[in-house]
Amino acid sequence: MELCEWLMKYESKPHQTFLLHTRPQEDSTAHNKKTRLTNWLTLIAIVIYAGLTAWMALTSQNIAKLSKDQFSLAHDQLLLARDQFTKDQRPYVWITRPSFDPLKANSQLTGKVILRNFGKSPALNIRNDISNIYYGPNASKSVDNILDGWKTFKIVHEGHPSITLPPENPQDPDSYLRLTVVGFVPEKGPNAPISDEDVRWISSHEGGAIMAGNIQYNDMAGNSYYTEYCIVRIMDGSNAPCSSHNEIH
Repeated sequence: MELCEWLMKYESKPHQTFLLHTRPQEDSTAHNKKTRLTNWLTLIAIVIYAGLTAWMALTSQNIAKLSKDQFSLAHDQLLLARDQFTKDQRPYVWITRPSFDPLKANSQLTGKVILRNFGKSPALNIRNDISNIYYGPNASKSVDNILDGWKTFKIVHEGHPSITLPPENPQDPDSYLRLTVVGFVPEKGPNAPISDEDVRWISSHEGGAIMAGNIQYNDMAGNSYYTEYCIVRIMDGSNAPCSSHNEIH
């Protein structure tokens, strides 16, 4: 009986050994599945992290660009507001009541204009060195050469820095300037008297004499401006604006 039991135990040992050999293979398979799952989860996490990083970077760029655009827009609006304020408050000098004095041989050809400031601030350092009456056949050409030449070379005339023209006020006689303009022909020079022939020419031609000038001035901030005017004499002694050279800058 004991022998039989021993044989049964002996015969059962290989089966136990076979069972011991199968367990490591099952554990390896489970381990591999777990490793693959872990790798997939890690990969998914990396992809999500990379996506979030890229999205945050793109969002930061958009925010930075938006902030830059907003700053640029605010800066442009500030400059525009400043320019509008300057234009609104600046002095605007213009001429009123231009007139030609009666023609008289052997005397100077003269005329008058009144300067008024229609702006909201004083016109400072008024200079009116280019203000003459041009007459004769070449009067129109002389006006173009003088005024267009000034624009080309930007000549700054010193004039009289003390002259100030406040904003126009009908109740204040000091709110305007009366200028006397004299005749000028390049061939004769300034202040030359007109002859009988000059009188006949001016009287018989529309625009036989032209009063024109360039008035420069500043505002209180130091900005420079100029007013250009041009008036032609009609044969009956009245006057009218020229077709050009009447502008404020």
